[in-house]
Amino acid sequence: MDSLFQDEELEKGNHVPDKSEKPPSRVMAVLVPYPIDKAYDYGVPDHLQVDVGDYVCVPLGGREVTGVVWGAPAGDVNPKKIKYILDRYDAKPMRKVHRDFIAWAARYTASPLGSVLKMTVSVPQGLEAPKPMQGYKIADTVRQDKLGDMKLSPQRRSVMDVLGDGRYAKLQTLQGSQGAARPS
Repeated sequence: MDSLFQDEELEKGNHVPDKSEKPPSRVMAVLVPYPIDKAYDYGVPDHLQVDVGDYVCVPLGGREVTGVVWGAPAGDVNPKKIKYILDRYDAKPMRKVHRDFIAWAARYTASPLGSVLKMTVSVPQGLEAPKPMQGYKIADTVRQDKLGDMKLSPQRRSVMDVLGDGRYAKLQTLQGSQGAARPS
């Protein structure tokens, strides 16, 4: 065991190489959104497909940060000390024209490359999948032609009118329809 926390690291999904493991077969440069003027070299785990422009999660100083795969590695790090990319976000990669603009803006304003990147990825949650929304619709087993014969309160009738087109509706929409009460 290389580390007291190796089991915890593996549970989190982090790749913890042991001393007998060979250096990563593939290394990429990853730019992080901090005031740094170069991209750091990170190993690419064999199970992960990563290309230039992809948004990734990498370990940096004891935390996990969002970064962008910037290109080929600099090769100035001892291969045994290279950390691994933890994950790739399921988002469209940053296009080359966008990366070129960030590099140009950094040169033009004499700012660190990572600081200019921070302006474009300042909300990492934007790269995560959206939370599912809850919606309501009339069950398929309820026949539309029988709804008119049902005895319903005015509030329930207004809810059925909103749901009558067969589409999903949010709870707020249903609550606003003719003062319908909140379902209990």
